[in-house]
Amino acid sequence: MSTIQADHPKSHCIRVAKVFDWMTRSSTIQFERPVFKKKKQKIQHEKICRHFRIANPAEYPAILWEHHSSVPTTGTIWICNNSQYGEAMSVFVNHEFVFSVLRGQSRSITVAKLHSLAVTNEGKHEVKGTFHIAVHRKLSFVSEEQFDISALENARFFFSDEKGYPLSSEQEKITCREKRDSSEQKRRRIILPNGETILLQEIQFVQEGYVCLEFEDCIIGPFAFSHEETYLLYAPIHTIVNTAIENVHCYEEFLQSNEKEVCFIVNLIISFDMTIEVLKDENRSINGTFGMPRRKSSVTTVGTPIPVWTDTSTFAINGTIVVENNGTIGVSATASLEVKGTAVTDFTGGPGEAQSITLNNIESIAIAGAGGTGTESVKVAFSLNYKF
Repeated sequence: MSTIQADHPKSHCIRVAKVFDWMTRSSTIQFERPVFKKKKQKIQHEKICRHFRIANPAEYPAILWEHHSSVPTTGTIWICNNSQYGEAMSVFVNHEFVFSVLRGQSRSITVAKLHSLAVTNEGKHEVKGTFHIAVHRKLSFVSEEQFDISALENARFFFSDEKGYPLSSEQEKITCREKRDSSEQKRRRIILPNGETILLQEIQFVQEGYVCLEFEDCIIGPFAFSHEETYLLYAPIHTIVNTAIENVHCYEEFLQSNEKEVCFIVNLIISFDMTIEVLKDENRSINGTFGMPRRKSSVTTVGTPIPVWTDTSTFAINGTIVVENNGTIGVSATASLEVKGTAVTDFTGGPGEAQSITLNNIESIAIAGAGGTGTESVKVAFSLNYKF
């Protein structure tokens, strides 16, 4: 027990969250994202056939064929040595030695990324021969056909995570975080209308999320979005800034594109409300009595009020009162409620009934019986809130 509670038994120490600043703002995020056409691919075939002759031994291999394009090329090479003498020749593919071919023989090889073919003679006499190359090139292209955006009439957007999975919770649709920590916050001095000066903190928030487009059993996205806002808040050191995103709505518009590789353009407008609270836990001492659980009282048919609780503090008190009549139906008296010495209008509980009511400025609680015969059991419970 604290010193205050020891000296003042009706004093209570409670821990509450003190609100330093609070605001609600409506914001809008607008951005455009192009949806690109899916590239198609086709295979281009080409056959090369040539005769070659190398008259003298060379220091470097002689280039017979070379491919300079960046398009991926696969090829099959067949080469034959038709030399008059017994000379062998060395074959180089992509500037690397692959094999030797003797006079009167031929060999072949298939290469996934074919760039060049070269040969050199291994003796003193000339070599000659023939080579064939079957080339296969994989070409990517975009359709020239323009997309009809009327096909998006039944399209819908949904909020998702970074992998495109839908989010079911409203709070998950948009995440909000502070961009800088408290040590980096800028401060501004503001003069209030009464002449006092207050120091406010410049806090920057970043709202982020993902949306996906779904139409004709096709899902496009997710599209990432990010939005930054700066607020001036009264957020002294050791306070905590809490944010909550609510009422998130997404509006879309589809625009035609003149670019060859763009299918259409999505114009998205996301509106939301953001509540910001600056809080700090504090210990407070208050005077008052605790709300009691439901307890039994006995009332008679005479109707004399029976006191249940009286406020001995100086605080304004509101609360909820529950009255349960456990008398015998058709025999026992009804139970009425009096607050501040006055009967509460339209609050009468017959035997077997229970009623509740929430009131302000409660100073006293009492119950009274009326009608019926004998004495009956009535339970009363109340929960009180102190304003201090």
